[in-house]
Amino acid sequence: MTQDINIRLARPSDYDKILKLSEGIYEGYDYLPATYHTWMAMKNLHVMLAFSGDKLVSLVAGSVIDDGKTLVTRAGRTLPELRGQGINKLLSQALIDFVRKQNPVHERVRFTSVVKPEFALRRSQEYESILLLEKALLSCFVATSNQRSHQLVDIDSVEIHSCKKEYICDVIFRRERENLFPGNVIIADYFPFEPLRSNIDYLMQENSLIHFAVENCADGFSPKSFSIGVLSQRVKSPYWNVTIYSNDPLLYQAHLVHHFKRSCEDIEGEFLFACCQDQRFIDSGRMLLNKLVNIKSNESVDIKTLFLYEARPRTISSHI
Repeated sequence: MTQDINIRLARPSDYDKILKLSEGIYEGYDYLPATYHTWMAMKNLHVMLAFSGDKLVSLVAGSVIDDGKTLVTRAGRTLPELRGQGINKLLSQALIDFVRKQNPVHERVRFTSVVKPEFALRRSQEYESILLLEKALLSCFVATSNQRSHQLVDIDSVEIHSCKKEYICDVIFRRERENLFPGNVIIADYFPFEPLRSNIDYLMQENSLIHFAVENCADGFSPKSFSIGVLSQRVKSPYWNVTIYSNDPLLYQAHLVHHFKRSCEDIEGEFLFACCQDQRFIDSGRMLLNKLVNIKSNESVDIKTLFLYEARPRTISSHI
């Protein structure tokens, strides 16, 4: 099948074909239809397409970040009837070759996944990928206004407040990088990046609806927690995804409440709320989400694990 495949970069005029390819993805919470035209206008973001004749059969996108060192692959999809035939592998290699020609400092490829670890590691053995991080991912559906509490009490009087990107880059990234970000990486809405100002600028170019938060602390002291929330449009309904970085359970809960309140203020109607955090906070996070949306069943909060993988060009050039 792969010998009949033609590969090229995407164009704005491919939008209708991409809509067709994306039908039914992520149970209606696909982000690509809403962000595709933004991607087309962005520097260092490339979308590669595979065609069989005139029919679009596969897609993979990649963002070049970390000052050119990292390619983050994303939005991979192939027609269901053609999966397992090597098309995505061929397309990924074409994207990597394209990026390496443009970026001599390119070092690695990273990607996030929620698949079971045994499957991902089995696949990555071919690429000699390594697992960098695991995060717990909790999500729940916020359906109606009566599920939104506007009188939520603060957690033990911990005050969380919004902050601008300048504070994040000049204070958090400089003083607390090693303490807050294991592996020197941040994940925002499934997207991994190093704590660099250039990456924050890149993220805000793609989506201006980004909310940074830290706890209130005395003058001269740096916050010991950080969270980043991203509001994105999906086919079915809006999606608020927050990642919380903290070693303190009370600070973690305070950040979760803060972002839930903010999401209810910013979004009218139903939406999906998701939180990415350290594995040890799964139980307390689930209990708090149940309280926030006024639901009694733990089954209403979906629990997954988000994995971050990395592959190096030495093996990628010959295998992907």
